[in-house]
Parts: sequence; C-alpha cells; structure tokens
Amino acid sequence: MISTLCLATVLLAGPESAASDPAVRIPVPSLFGPVSWTIPAQEQDLSRDQDIARKTWKEHGAFSDPGYVFLGVLGRMTSLSGDWYDGPLEEDNYGDLFQSGTGVVGEIGGMLVYREDWRVGLYLSFGWDNYKGETISSPGGDITADDMEILTGLLGARGMFHFAELLYLEGHIAGGVAYYQAVDATQGGVSGELFAASAMPAVEVGARFGIELVVVQFEIGIGYRIQGGPKRGEDTTNMVDPQYMSCLFFELGAALRF
Repeated sequence: MISTLCLATVLLAGPESAASDPAVRIPVPSLFGPVSWTIPAQEQDLSRDQDIARKTWKEHGAFSDPGYVFLGVLGRMTSLSGDWYDGPLEEDNYGDLFQSGTGVVGEIGGMLVYREDWRVGLYLSFGWDNYKGETISSPGGDITADDMEILTGLLGARGMFHFAELLYLEGHIAGGVAYYQAVDATQGGVSGELFAASAMPAVEVGARFGIELVVVQFEIGIGYRIQGGPKRGEDTTNMVDPQYMSCLFFELGAALRF
C-alpha cells in the first residue's frame, strides 16, 4: 500500500520535479524505524557562503600569514595622580595642578603566530602628552602652573586573541623612559621653575578591543602607566617634593599591517 502511494507521488510530480529538488536527505537514528532529516536548499547555500567567508578571512586576515609588521597611531586622554608637594597644601596632587591631558602615540612592531587564534610580538612606542596648567590656592598665595609636556619612549610585548573572525582582544606591557619638559609656575607675581627638565623610568600596561578590516585594524583601549616624578625646579624650596606619577588613559586609533 505505502509503496503504491510513493510510486503514484513520483509519477504525478514528474521526473523533472524530483530531479530539480536540491534538498539533501540525511538518515538519522530513530527508535521506530529509519527517518530522514531534510536540509533545505536555502540552508545549504547559507552554509556554503559561510564556509567561503571563513576561508577568505583565514587566507587574507591578520591570522593568514606566519607574521606581520604593524604601524599604528592612537590619540589618548590621560588623567594624573600623585603628590608633588610635601607641606600644608590641600591641593598637592598632580591632578589638582594640571588638567587631564591629551596626546598622541605612535607604535611600530611585529607579531608572530603562537596558536591558531593567538599572536604574540614586540613593539616600540613614542608618545607625547600635553597637560594644561591650573590655578590652585595656597597659604602664600594662588599658584598658577604653566602647561606640562611629557614625552615617552617604551619597548614592550603584546599578545592578541581573535575571539571572532573580525574581532580581537589585545594586551600589552612595556617599560622605558618618560621625559618631562621644564614647567614654570607663578605665585604672588613671582615666577620660577617648578619642575626641572628630567627623564624618569616608566612602566605601562594596557588592553584594547579591536576590529580588523583586511589590512586595517581599529582599536579602543584603556591603559595605566606609572613613572618617576619630575625633579624639583631650581627656584623652589624643599617643600616641592614630586613623587611618582600615575597616568590613567583612554585611547582610540588605527593601525596598518604589512
């Protein structure tokens, strides 16, 4: 009876209709006899497109080559903390004396494959940041600081994990030098050197979220750098005693890979 119905169905549908149906029937286990699972043609096409896209990314994405060199530029905003005065002064923090700074950093480095979705490498960075001086109150009269500029040069290591085809997380740690340009200040109409030009050791850690588009990588991140404070200026008293400086920054930028 069932065989007769199946034969009638095929005869009514016609050979062309049966041949034009691209669906695939896959046998699946069943407790009560053989059962077939049908994959529609549309799902087959979608799966095929996804395989092609995945293959294209593997062949041309950042993880397609054994390694690459990158060149990046980022802008950043930094807030400061740390004590610069040892005396009866309430506003004795770097963050009181200077506004949050803006700056730019350039990076160059290389990355190598560590595992399928991991890369590790080294990089060299050079940064410049500018901090606008503020006016603070003190028992001897208001103190107005000039702008402060800091240059940084760091050498470090970074790791990158691709958790999706176009998305990745990056972490880095570096050490180097922070160079302070001299800063003058004015109190009671008298001006003098508050901080002397000086170079101090610096250590930085950070993390970024990135999007990769073929050879361009866009990144947004957060970082923390701790560095020795600037030397006391020659015109100040021993009450000016700069301690280490903490820098918390947010950054946004892009990189090209070669």
